[in-house]
Amino acid sequence: MDEDEAREALAALQTSRERLAGQARWSLARHASVGAVLGILIASYALPMLLQVGTFVLCILVLRWIIVRDRKRDGFFVNGYRPGKTRIVAIAMAVVAVSVLLLALASARLLGLWWAPLVLGALMLPVATLMSLWWERVYRRELAGRE
Repeated sequence: MDEDEAREALAALQTSRERLAGQARWSLARHASVGAVLGILIASYALPMLLQVGTFVLCILVLRWIIVRDRKRDGFFVNGYRPGKTRIVAIAMAVVAVSVLLLALASARLLGLWWAPLVLGALMLPVATLMSLWWERVYRRELAGRE
């Protein structure tokens, strides 16, 4: 392979990466589903134990729906906790979710604000949705080789 062929092969590889990155887009509903799962998990701590179990099962079903939908639509499911800069975003989302959960629990149990998990869970939905959108942007940059 001479220099021109190598350059053409690299250009073709970059074109393929950019095409794949352009196709790696998910709907707002899919991102909001991630936000809803985290929000519902946090909000469930304001509910009686039996309803908490029900919301946990609901969240598992929504996660399963996301995986099945992605595999049907894209032919694969991308785990959010993957190597690269996307892992930093996934860890940031987990830290935010756990922090909000701890705040919700402390507010409910220590301050007697039984409704705090409901409010904080509702606030978590848009926050996690935006973080999921951020994850997608980082993922597309990585796919395109612009990390």
